[in-house]
Amino acid sequence: MEASALVIWLHGLQSCACHIQQLLIATRIRYHFPWVKWLLPESEIGELTMLPQKRLKRWFDLHRQPIIDGEEHAGMQEAIDRIHSLLQAAVDRGFPPERIVLCGFSQGGALALQAGLSFPHTLAGICSVAGWLSSGMPAAEAAERWEMPILMCHGFDDSMVPIEVARSSCKALAALGYKKVNLITFKGLRHQLSTLQFEDIMDFYRQLLPQRLEEPCPVVSIPRPTGCIVWMHDASIAGDVDEHILVGRLHQCLPDVQLILQRVPPCREGKSFGRTLLDEITEQLRKASAGGWPLSSVILGGFGAGGTAALLGLLFPQLAGLVSCSGFLADCFPEQQAESGSDQLILLTHGVEDKIVPIASARQQREALGSYGYRGVSFSAFQDLGHHFSVEVWDNVIEFAEIALDRENQILQDPYTDGRRGLPFLIEIDQRLGLRVHDIILCKGLFLLLDIDDQGFIDVEEFIAGCCRIHGPAKAIDLTTLMCQVRKLHMELRDHAQWVVECLSTAGFVNSMYGGSPKNRRAPSFGLTAHPENAMEAISHHFALPLCLCNLNLLAEQREHLFFLG
Repeated sequence: MEASALVIWLHGLQSCACHIQQLLIATRIRYHFPWVKWLLPESEIGELTMLPQKRLKRWFDLHRQPIIDGEEHAGMQEAIDRIHSLLQAAVDRGFPPERIVLCGFSQGGALALQAGLSFPHTLAGICSVAGWLSSGMPAAEAAERWEMPILMCHGFDDSMVPIEVARSSCKALAALGYKKVNLITFKGLRHQLSTLQFEDIMDFYRQLLPQRLEEPCPVVSIPRPTGCIVWMHDASIAGDVDEHILVGRLHQCLPDVQLILQRVPPCREGKSFGRTLLDEITEQLRKASAGGWPLSSVILGGFGAGGTAALLGLLFPQLAGLVSCSGFLADCFPEQQAESGSDQLILLTHGVEDKIVPIASARQQREALGSYGYRGVSFSAFQDLGHHFSVEVWDNVIEFAEIALDRENQILQDPYTDGRRGLPFLIEIDQRLGLRVHDIILCKGLFLLLDIDDQGFIDVEEFIAGCCRIHGPAKAIDLTTLMCQVRKLHMELRDHAQWVVECLSTAGFVNSMYGGSPKNRRAPSFGLTAHPENAMEAISHHFALPLCLCNLNLLAEQREHLFFLG
């Protein structure tokens, strides 16, 4: 594959590249700009001054919201240096600076302005959505920088980065000598990145990155997407599909992507429909893994009941993506919250004229996924299409696969994201440990067991300790997970119990404390004084609880259970 232009997109605060991918899919941008390479780096995980003790994806620090333009942000220079290194790598790779556009949303938009305008080479343009101008912006010294196009898109009802900040940022850019600054406002739009803005952004791309130039433009060879599509087809109503046509069109666009086509099996006796589908997709994913494809290179999709089965793939967060065509919610739909910053990439397609599975089912799917926090969901409705699997729908799936299987963007993920998706590595060693893949995936127990400190990754000590703990066949991995969680709960309750006793003692409410060596410690005996209100205030202050929640009678009744948990 070859590309003659590059667009780099920087996601926003507490978001991820998956959000940008979802918009690229929804707008079918690969279809409109096949000559453009898209690069979607991920930010690091860190704390914010305005949200202490909370770790989230961010490019730099923030002290407050709403944003005030012209402020200095800690960590901004480090973020600029990282984007400069990406830009320089792109130039060294063969992309001319005048064929590179740098875009960003929110924090990414502010970073795009800072990094793009301070890069030694003049870029084709910069697009900042819901961004702002921070301190330290360089003036446009060279004449060629005066003419660099800058597009700013902003929601009129943005409360996090008010519209006044965007206007003042545009004025500040003009004062620095940048002549081509354009601000487009969207009434009714808040702090969000939507397909409405992409209409103007795509026009911006067409102006700056045309496919045909008067002079020949250098092209860059880029790796072709590689991976596997596991497709579950429901032929009970629509009939079988021609596998040769599907494979032919797939290999025409993505020659290095394999297709595994499987018919949806009938419901098995003694099992629910959802469980039958879950067993089938687990078996098909095992086949893909046996064929040399890690789950991070596999897309699970299907039509009809196969689309329903694909959504059960939410239990496999390491998959490259999920596709549900004319599907519906099953009885085994995984009602689980998406992990922040690691959303699954999902495509829903449906025929508007579908009488078998009405399009309302697709809306129900989208609403359910949104309620669980999945933001990487794209929806495509096909006019004049009933309950049929058409070539047009398959072409939409191929466009989805081209984005989801882009290995270069997966490499740009930070260690935290890679750690959260560390389950494929553990699945690959299941035979050495004697573990059943089905149980591991179904319960997510293995990763939870090994990640004892809940940091999102597993170090060597944790791995060795975990292997010793779960050696042998894990026939009850869910029970093992429960035991691990209970053990951690016991430890937490034991610590809380000691804190409670110390609080009570400080308030003059307990006349005996823990004594002796740790091995000989027993549950303390309570000697109540005549000042219970002091104990109430101490407990309330220590645990940040309302006084009404500190029930001494309940505490006294449960003290034997509480202290013997240790």
